[in-house]
This record gives sequence, structure tokens and C-alpha cells, in this order.
Amino acid sequence: MKKTSTGNQIHERIADLTWQQMKQEIISDLCQIINAMPTAEYIVAMIQWRAKSLAGIVYQPSPFTVIAGSGIARGMSVIPVPGDIPDHWVPIELPVFPARNGVRLTDDMSVFYFVHLRGNGGNGLVIPGRHDKTGRIQWSGNDVIIDEMAVTLAVAGIMTIEPRQGFD
Repeated sequence: MKKTSTGNQIHERIADLTWQQMKQEIISDLCQIINAMPTAEYIVAMIQWRAKSLAGIVYQPSPFTVIAGSGIARGMSVIPVPGDIPDHWVPIELPVFPARNGVRLTDDMSVFYFVHLRGNGGNGLVIPGRHDKTGRIQWSGNDVIIDEMAVTLAVAGIMTIEPRQGFD
């Protein structure tokens, strides 16, 4: 990783990352997401790895209480190498994907994060820090894309969708 003049980390554009580099990018993004949205309950990473689009839960509620220094840890991350834990990373068809000059990028990278908030807090879609020149995550405000990603993850069997209130 490189650093900008302000000290922010930015991710190098590398076609073939090692899994350790990919995991570091995911953890860096998770820290930013959880810091910005502490009510996150589940976070699903959508990645490109070795020319495949995959999705997997990378942050979830902790099955046990962990008390650490300044408080209680509410969640935990499990980020295995694709293939090490059967069914953790699931193939998906992304309706939206990164491109350069109109050509889809096939680099190994995190593409999006789908964030489900506790209770009835809703969902969000995060663009990883690697796509921002300052290394910061960005939030999508496009409800149509957020809903499309929710459907994509439901079709892949990663999550279920419940109807919004007021819709029959």
C-alpha cells in the first residue's frame, strides 16, 4: 500500500494480488465502514479473485460477548482464502462492475461491500477505498443499485430479502 501526502493509505492497482494483500484491503475497508456506521450488523464483500466474481460475509455478529479495553466487540470477521471453507465465497453475477475506458477490469480486487444495519436500519452499498485516490471508502446513495445488489446476493443464497414496510 502507498500513502498520500496526508497519510491516507491508497491501494496500488495490481492485477494479481496475493490473498494476504486482498485481505489487508478488505480489513482496511471494514475498519472505515464500521467506524462510519457502528450499527452495521452484516457486511458482505463482493470481490474479483482470479477472474471470478465472488461474494462472502466478511463481518457478522459475534456469537459470544468479547469485552475489550474500551467496550464490547459487537462483530467479528472471517475472511478465508476462496476455496478453503466450502460455500464461504459464492460465485455471483454483478449487475455493476468496475471498468476503465469502458472495458471491464479483471484485476483481483474488492468491488463493493453490501452493509446491512441492525434492526430496521436498512442497507447500504460501499465502494472500496482502492477506487478512491485518497484511499477512503465511498457510500452509494443510489437506491436502485443498492436494491439490485440485494437481489444479486439473495439469488446467490447469501442473504434473504424481506419486503419493505408499506409494500404488499
